[in-house]
Order: sequence, then structure tokens, then C-alpha cells
Amino acid sequence: MAFSDLEIVAGDYVGKDIESLPDVVSGQASTLKARFDSLVKDLVVARFNALLTRLDSITNHVESYTGSKANVATGAWTDVKTFTLPAGTWLILSHAEGSGGNSGTMANKLIVGSDQRATRSVQQGGGGVMNYMVATLTGNTTIKQQVYNYNSTNYTYTVAVDCIRLY
Repeated sequence: MAFSDLEIVAGDYVGKDIESLPDVVSGQASTLKARFDSLVKDLVVARFNALLTRLDSITNHVESYTGSKANVATGAWTDVKTFTLPAGTWLILSHAEGSGGNSGTMANKLIVGSDQRATRSVQQGGGGVMNYMVATLTGNTTIKQQVYNYNSTNYTYTVAVDCIRLY
């Protein structure tokens, strides 16, 4: 259901509003009470609840992870964060940054099963290195984020990963 399907338009409240009643109403009080409540109970509440359900389904498709690893040695890939995602097609966005300040060379790797994607950056002025991957997972799958330190000093690396289930 699209968000636009939840829009309330004039035709939705025909027969539910008070204005459409005749000027003189005869009948039970329960008939009038039902008409007064109808617009909110039958239309607004239903659409509002559908909106909440739709928003909940969107936010349930985002996973976020953070981690850090101190004293990352030079010259080797080092695991910083490992996590598991359920089946689905995911856009995985990762960021890694070293404690080296304004300079340093580093790489950021995502590993999903046998699929790997690495990016390398010279961290001039800070900022770290970004990486991304679109992965279709058939079941619960372990994801690893690794860093590679090219520097002569052992740095502390911090990472952040956001995973968005596309479908």
C-alpha cells in the first residue's frame, strides 16, 4: 500500500459526516451517536492505524551497528565488527575511521559470504573511508567489516554500518 492510498478525500466521508444528515432527524439516539462517531472511528482511525503499520514496516528494515578496535596492527586485515542479517536484499553502507588524525592510509572491507568489497582511502584531513555493497541473502548471513592499516603506527579504528532492506 502506498502512502498516497491513505489520503482522506471528500468521497471517503460521504455518509459518515454530520452535514449529510437531514435538517430534521427522527430516530433513536443511538443512530445519531453512531453517525457522530462514524467519521473518526470508521475512517480516520483505520487510516491512521494503516499509516502506523506502514511506517513500522519501513523502520523494521533498517539495522545499524557500530564497533571499534584498538591497536590495529599494520599490514593485515583486522575484523572490527561482525553481525548477522536475515534473508532479503540489503544495501549495506559502512564507514571506518582511524585515530591517526589528519593523515593516514586505510582500507575498509565488507565481507558477505564469499563476496568481498574493499575501498581504500588516504585520510588527508580526516574523514575516514566509506564502502557499500548490495547483497541478496537467502538466509541468516554473517557480515564482517574489516579495516587495513597501511600506517607505521597502530591506530584505533571505529566503524559504523547501516543496513537497509530493499526487499
